[in-house]
Amino acid sequence: MSKHLDVQQAAETLGSAAHILILTHRRPDGDTVGSAVGLCLGLRAMDKDAVVLYNPEITPRYEPLM
Repeated sequence: MSKHLDVQQAAETLGSAAHILILTHRRPDGDTVGSAVGLCLGLRAMDKDAVVLYNPEITPRYEPLM
């Protein structure tokens, strides 16, 4: 059973985590890549160990952003 979080719960979960792995969906587009990278940079600014998992299905257009 999946657990759905509201914004406050998501913020608390990320705030309490030391290591965060960010995943994208299949064949990520610019919105997905931008959101993943933005979230990663924001978490790193909070001194979190955050990374975006490389997705081999990323389109060549957006690969430089990763």
